[in-house]
Amino acid sequence: MRIFCHLEEAAPTQATECSRTTQGATQARQGRRRVSLPAALVASAYALSTPGCVGTPLAPTVVDDGATEPPEPTTSSHAVISADDVLFSLRNKRAEARRCFELNGSKGSVHLRWQVTPLGDVQEIERVSSDTDQNTNRCLVDFASGLHFNPREDRADAQWTFVHGVTGSSTAQRSPKRKRRDRERGTGPTIDPGSPGRLALDEIENVADNGFRLYAHCMRDGLNRNETLSGRVLLRFRIDRGGQVDQVEDAGSDLPDPNVVDCVAEGFYAMTFPKPDGGPVRLEYSILLNEE
Repeated sequence: MRIFCHLEEAAPTQATECSRTTQGATQARQGRRRVSLPAALVASAYALSTPGCVGTPLAPTVVDDGATEPPEPTTSSHAVISADDVLFSLRNKRAEARRCFELNGSKGSVHLRWQVTPLGDVQEIERVSSDTDQNTNRCLVDFASGLHFNPREDRADAQWTFVHGVTGSSTAQRSPKRKRRDRERGTGPTIDPGSPGRLALDEIENVADNGFRLYAHCMRDGLNRNETLSGRVLLRFRIDRGGQVDQVEDAGSDLPDPNVVDCVAEGFYAMTFPKPDGGPVRLEYSILLNEE
């Protein structure tokens, strides 16, 4: 997938318009197609802002003691809040979550799940998985307890995976030779031939395409920090037997903004793919930002 963004100076407040070009298996046969990002979607792309760790407006019930091993997943009959709605509640707060990692000098991912009350408050926070330290876990639990959702009739379940330090550090500039090689490689998914499971490229591309809003705001925020930002985000991850994404890691991204790469990784964690045949599927997914 290729994403092209530019700053709109004429807008009342400076906005970034983005469009995407998808190169999946279907597009390889039919030719590339360019899809414009709707104005409503551009308006919902959220900026990073206030640093620091949030407080707790209400005292939530926390099912997490910072232990090394996460608790067993719990079952629930509640409705599930969509990833888009969770992202909406995270607007303007992403820097606070990132601060939890930075304060503790940690990197990795933390998957939290919680319940949302009819009033929109967060309770029953559960740490599903984590590969970082206890202090970061506790800080993110505290952060999640301060989120608020729109009121609803009944309780609902929500979850998010927070990511920091996927690339490890800022990446170096690419040589012209490598840029040419990357362009020839193309974009979109590349399945590891050693994967035990099978999933059609079209199915993977369709989910990533429909989930564009989950990471379009990442590119927008990066361009607001650096209007000349361009490069490739290349992630490696696994789609498990249930169609959920795990084990997201960098596979050679050269976009010189690590926060954008982390943000895109969170977007992919939030996607749900069709269940693969025969077992998990390992793959790499490539996105180009502002590169022909």
